[in-house]
Amino acid sequence: MKFKDTRYGDLTNKEYIGNVDVTFLDIPLLEGSPKIVKGDFNCSYNEIKFLKFSPEIIEGNFDCSYNKVERLKKNNIKKIKGDFNCSYNKLKTLEDSPKIIERDYICKNNELSTLDGVLKIINGNFDCKFNNLTSLENSSVKVKNNFDCSFNKLKSLKGNLVFVGEAFDCRNNLELKNIKQQIIENQIQAKYYYTDEGDFTFEKIKKEFEEYGKIIKEKNLNKNNINYGLSIY
Repeated sequence: MKFKDTRYGDLTNKEYIGNVDVTFLDIPLLEGSPKIVKGDFNCSYNEIKFLKFSPEIIEGNFDCSYNKVERLKKNNIKKIKGDFNCSYNKLKTLEDSPKIIERDYICKNNELSTLDGVLKIINGNFDCKFNNLTSLENSSVKVKNNFDCSFNKLKSLKGNLVFVGEAFDCRNNLELKNIKQQIIENQIQAKYYYTDEGDFTFEKIKKEFEEYGKIIKEKNLNKNNINYGLSIY
């Protein structure tokens, strides 16, 4: 069975007004999906391995969780105005991720060992818990709400992340040590921090955080001056 064999019929290149729900139908392919969905598109709990034939524009949420998706390559998605949920699949990378996601990005319970391909700015929550991440390299730079990387294999918080609007959760990473110092050294700013070494707020580390930030800026300034053959003295 393909999408076009469901009660919706063949909607290739068409617009569908309303929510689309094709869950629990053992669908392996989305062939026949509409081009534009003016609502949610839910294809979770199926046998989908690839997102080829997916809609281009989804004006609500796109949910392909609980499938067998191995990679995001060749998906048609250009814009999701709601959440993107690709959790409980077999993804090892987020390369070829949809480029515009206006709310939450949920990729928990996959086989991710890298965050390559994730959007650099997340306008909602970012949830990558229960994966195989060892660091936050190539992560998003800014996350508007919560960033959850708990239950991974993190050894380091080194990466691109510099701002989380609400909570940063890195609990249950058994090899992650000196967490508060790593947060300061990697300049990960959040309102709240949930760690295996205790929970705390940004206010608790603000002084150390800002002092270390100044040191980094001075080092970068000196490095740039040396590179251009200049001296600050």
